[in-house]
Amino acid sequence: DAKVNALILREILSGREGPLQDVVIANASLGILCSESASGKKDGGFSVARSDAVKRARESVNSGNALKKLEDLARYSHGQ
Repeated sequence: DAKVNALILREILSGREGPLQDVVIANASLGILCSESASGKKDGGFSVARSDAVKRARESVNSGNALKKLEDLARYSHGQ
């Protein structure tokens, strides 16, 4: 159910700790690594350490920035 999934995601991004947040952090960390790799090194290596990517992802959730971006995306997708 999309409404239930949206509620769960908002709870996770609001600081609800647990295995689901761990998965979100891991996924975001991989996104950071891929993004940095695509814009950085030409040899295919990562330009940021995995531990730094995890730290950045966790900080984004803990600071509320990830939730703000989700809310911005939701407003944008609804034409607001």
